[in-house]
Amino acid sequence: MSYSVEQTRARHEESETDMARAAAKIVDQAKVAALAKILEDADIDRTAFDTAVASLTADKSLRSQELIAIAKTYAGLARRITSKKSALDAIHGRFVEKVRFEKKNALAASSRPW
Repeated sequence: MSYSVEQTRARHEESETDMARAAAKIVDQAKVAALAKILEDADIDRTAFDTAVASLTADKSLRSQELIAIAKTYAGLARRITSKKSALDAIHGRFVEKVRFEKKNALAASSRPW
């Protein structure tokens, strides 16, 4: 069975829109904002951060799309995150970055001669 060019284009466009609809899962933005705020409020306090991350990993109702959105909100990332593991890695990476920045500034402030 052969298809005309128009039929092939129509089938291709139809398959693209089906894929786009399947990939566009609705994310609860209020939930994402609240959980990202909990991470932000932890600032550089390790125990508060560990508690927040433990609550994220223990929450079975949290879908991977929501965790990815939380990671992007908290870490301010533009890169693509595709899994829960990479989202958690991004969250941990941002925390370490914040701690290092604070310690670097504290060290610089203590060593300034003026």
